[in-house]
Amino acid sequence: LRACPRGCFPSDTRRPCPVVPGFGIDRPDVAVAGVVQSFRPDGAILQAGRPVPLANAFVANGSRTVLYFRDVEFARLGGPIVLHPLLRFAANSSFTAACAHAQFGIEATVIPPLIQPRSYRTETLRSHVLFINPVREKGLDIALELAEMNPRIPFLFQEAWPLSDASLAALESRLQTLPNVTLKRAKRALKSVYSRAKVVLVPSLRQGAWGRIVTEAHFSGITVLA
Repeated sequence: LRACPRGCFPSDTRRPCPVVPGFGIDRPDVAVAGVVQSFRPDGAILQAGRPVPLANAFVANGSRTVLYFRDVEFARLGGPIVLHPLLRFAANSSFTAACAHAQFGIEATVIPPLIQPRSYRTETLRSHVLFINPVREKGLDIALELAEMNPRIPFLFQEAWPLSDASLAALESRLQTLPNVTLKRAKRALKSVYSRAKVVLVPSLRQGAWGRIVTEAHFSGITVLA
């Protein structure tokens, strides 16, 4: 948006509707005004990536706006929430809605994540214990300890968030002592990953707003230990 100051907004035409990238916006009020003038939206749904400044800008331009909470890390909203007659709230789970109410005193309508079963449902060999996203805050130390305690059980660690060079080197060094653990680098399609899972580990140390991996695994009847 910063590269197109004259109202020319780049959009992703590979999808059924225009997708305008909003990252890196220095003046959300100016950018949103241009988008509203160009697209004339019936409403706006804002989620993730410092959504509050964008929500404020849409409301200021007369657009009905929904602020959709997808997690409970409210410090990353980008600013204080200002109530307005055009602003409504949604949350991806009852837990998230309860946290938003406790934090801001607002009522959020629960709208669960929309997940396409065909993207994940698969026949599975049920040969491995699968752990997705091997980082500390997702319970890496717990998964490593379980693998060490069960040397006869094959484990598959699947990268999700890209690991830094240092984190990858440290994990690979640790796994040298665990021959029953295989590490796979990140990939977009997870169907093939679930095709080997008998049990999926979700030992997250974060406050989980939904637990998408659990839903994905259950499409194929895979047991989840969370």
